[in-house]
Amino acid sequence: MFSNYKTILLIAVFAVVAMLPAYWFGLPSGNDQSQHYQFAWTVYNEVKAGDLYPSFGPNTNHGFGDYGLRFYPPLTYYVLAGLRVVTGDWYYASMAALTLVFFAGALGVYLWTRELFDERTGVIAAALYTFIPYHLNEVYNNYLLAEFFATAILPFSFLYLHRTMAQRSPRNAPLLAISTSLLVLTHLPLTILGGIAMGIYAVCLIDRERLGRQIALLGITGFFIAAMTAFYWSRWLPELAWITHTSAKYFSTTWDYRANFLLVPTHWTNLAEDVLNLWFADVMLLIAVLVALPALVMAFRPRGKWRPLLPLAITFALSALLTTPLTRPLWDRLGFLQTVQFPWRWLAVVSLFAAVLGGVGITRGFAASREKKLFAPAVVALTLTVLAFVAVLIVRSSVYVTHAQLDSEVLAADDSTGCDCWWPIWAKVNALGQQEKVATPGREVAIKTWSPDERVFVVSPGMSTAAIIKTWYYPRWQANVNGVPVETLPDANGALIIDIPADTADVSLRFVEPWYVFLAAVISLLTWAVVLFTTFALLLKSRGRRLARKTLLCVFSAASESSA
Repeated sequence: MFSNYKTILLIAVFAVVAMLPAYWFGLPSGNDQSQHYQFAWTVYNEVKAGDLYPSFGPNTNHGFGDYGLRFYPPLTYYVLAGLRVVTGDWYYASMAALTLVFFAGALGVYLWTRELFDERTGVIAAALYTFIPYHLNEVYNNYLLAEFFATAILPFSFLYLHRTMAQRSPRNAPLLAISTSLLVLTHLPLTILGGIAMGIYAVCLIDRERLGRQIALLGITGFFIAAMTAFYWSRWLPELAWITHTSAKYFSTTWDYRANFLLVPTHWTNLAEDVLNLWFADVMLLIAVLVALPALVMAFRPRGKWRPLLPLAITFALSALLTTPLTRPLWDRLGFLQTVQFPWRWLAVVSLFAAVLGGVGITRGFAASREKKLFAPAVVALTLTVLAFVAVLIVRSSVYVTHAQLDSEVLAADDSTGCDCWWPIWAKVNALGQQEKVATPGREVAIKTWSPDERVFVVSPGMSTAAIIKTWYYPRWQANVNGVPVETLPDANGALIIDIPADTADVSLRFVEPWYVFLAAVISLLTWAVVLFTTFALLLKSRGRRLARKTLLCVFSAASESSA
């Protein structure tokens, strides 16, 4: 149908069309936008200063700092910061990033669908994934930036999972490890949900004759994913109890999973009280089901012609079911599932599978129209009409930010009050009133060094006192006074305090990572090197075999012609 470069160009056109409203009206915005740019600004500045993997935003919260980057997956912000370097501007970097994510996600869906079916179906699925409502909504209504970035990676994880399960060669297992590691480093909730969906999909693809080999490959791949991402999770996993985000506050009221199920009748009867707009999420779920419906009907027919659709249909159906209160008993019992907070997050997975199934359904609809069967084309036409209407509704209802507004917001983000969800559990807002970097009543302070991971200062002689440092207390800070280690503690408002003796005090305060973080970084670096080298070697070997086969065919053909 298309040559490769024409198909890639067409998918790029899909991405540009999806971004046209943003190009014209401005950058879409959402509740978490300032937090995303705080992280991106921290990464940009600290990498420029030589800290390749910062875990502390030194200026956020009016100088008390922010530990959010220790916990939040960093890949989104490295991409934004890298594009900021290329474009010289946060606004253009953001536009480029969103366009690239639309393109990458559609390309992944195309490659995966083409692997399962054919070229035409792959292109249609790529178009559907670009414009399916929830995918657009992630950008235009909610600006779920990290989740949106993750939706560009998830299709590749399913592509390489399918290849790993279906092919006898292990060459796709390293690619599965790479794509899933990137998913982990982008968005944890979608990693959890995507991981569950990948497990369902893998079970559907099990071949009894190769069961042992398939399980072994998946187990080894999982080990490599853990090792490749160890530099990230080794920092925050032992420290979860120190951060406010894990407190009961962020799993109740608005953030309570029990209040965020879809297809609940009250979403339509209490519209005035629905601050979460869950009725609109209901609409997006129903549209995804409508898009997938023709293929679902084919998949569950008694005849086996469409049996290859079954793994897709089963994974789609279970993912959609997990958005509804019918699965609440499962949510109640699985604590790790509750950590994603919102059952409607499953719409990211549902939309991905709906796009692939929809590609099959529309292809079948075209075939039915040539056979003069009217029902299937009518369903396809209705589906596309509803999809287009809701897509336009999403784009029109977005709140857009101009170039100047974004520049102002990013500049203000560095020194503004960050989300208290990333504050240490000891922190209180009253601390933010402190103006001095070091408060020592009745004694003078001379600052020598004040960097993200080190504060060095001298306190003049006077009465014994406590120095209140303009930094949130965190157990990783280690202090020395006149060369002697001293204890660091939080004051009543969560600021870091150190006891200062009566004589002159030369104070050194350093943020020290535990030994296992360094070890994890080494393990990750070595594992990435091994996996990338293995991937490169396997690809070269595969191409070498194809080249050898082509050469042999040419030689055989030439020999046949000469003998004739």
